[in-house]
Amino acid sequence: MINALLQKEICPEGRTPTTQICTIFKYGHKLTINKIVNEKTEKVSLYQYQSDVQKEHKGQLQYEIFYPCKLLRQIDIIDTIGLNAPNGNDSLTWDKLSTADIVCYLLPSKYGTLQDDNLSDLKNAIEQKPANAKFWLILSKVDDVYESLQDIVQQVQENCKQENYKCDKIFTYCVKQDDMTEDEWKNHYVKMHDDFCKEITEYTKSRINYYHKRFFKAQPYIIEELEKWKKQVINKLSEELNYIKNTCLEGKKETLKAKHNEIKNKNFKNLESCLKNFPNIRLASSGLFRKKYTLSHQNLGYSFATKYQKFGLNSNNFKNLKDFINNDCKTKLHEEIDTINKKKMKDYQAKEYAENLRNDIIDNIIKEWKKLYNNQTKSIINEKKEKYDVDYNNTEHKINDLINKIKGEKLWHN
Repeated sequence: MINALLQKEICPEGRTPTTQICTIFKYGHKLTINKIVNEKTEKVSLYQYQSDVQKEHKGQLQYEIFYPCKLLRQIDIIDTIGLNAPNGNDSLTWDKLSTADIVCYLLPSKYGTLQDDNLSDLKNAIEQKPANAKFWLILSKVDDVYESLQDIVQQVQENCKQENYKCDKIFTYCVKQDDMTEDEWKNHYVKMHDDFCKEITEYTKSRINYYHKRFFKAQPYIIEELEKWKKQVINKLSEELNYIKNTCLEGKKETLKAKHNEIKNKNFKNLESCLKNFPNIRLASSGLFRKKYTLSHQNLGYSFATKYQKFGLNSNNFKNLKDFINNDCKTKLHEEIDTINKKKMKDYQAKEYAENLRNDIIDNIIKEWKKLYNNQTKSIINEKKEKYDVDYNNTEHKINDLINKIKGEKLWHN
């Protein structure tokens, strides 16, 4: 029957039950078959589906088939494993039935009336279906009883009435047989197919109208709730923006500053350690009185450049520091050495004077390093802060656009 509705041979056919796995048919642009095992999906061929669906399986397994059939634009068709099928699990059928909008119960028409086992299953099916769902009874294989078909339909209707079973519609169905004439085929299958699709269309329209009426009846409440929701979303977005600005943005800047201070302290300790043993600022003794306590100044910056690291300075700033040592510090050394020699200081005076001079030069080097390092770090920090500000401004712009869009959106129209 499903093959007839889809107008394509997808499901396996036979006189005995052929379905051991639940299959859901949905609309798609091309035939696609998905095998779903324990919520994991894989694509399979039509041949593999037709083979697997007839076998008994353990675990959570079902098939999902997409096919470009006009009927599937309106509904999904669920092919269950049926009731009382060999090795079948009836609970799977009841689970699907409890969520259906239309329940189609197929019965062979050859008996001419409802059998006892049919009555029991029919009763359970009607009780299990949702209260507002339609229940359609389909008499299959009517080609076997064509001559007495009308009598059989009336008998089934009387059976349902006697048992107080509410059956919304009774359809008849058959497959095309080789010995059927074209007129018989049109009167059986084609008419059944057209009637069935027409009934589906009418039912779908009625359900849409039903929901439209419910919606417009509840429209004032819905609009009020949507406006509340809009305010909540806008407030949440505003809070998020403030959080990004006050916590994330400022936090990034503080972290950046703290990180650079930590690096600066480390580099400063290395510089201090280096200057304590700076070889070119030292007391030099000689046999002659005039040179007994003098300060060496040859290659003052060379040793500093080749033996020690750059102390966190980039190449340009380190070059500036070397130039400062080679020029300013050397000049001061020359002047002070001349002062020591001219004054003809005593040994202890020359020694003390030379020590003070050494400390002054080291202090000047440290001051120059701090000035160069601070300017360099300030430039790096400002560059990164500008990037943080740009990122924040982009985020702020997007969130404000979203807020304005939500404010202007008449959500109830949708």
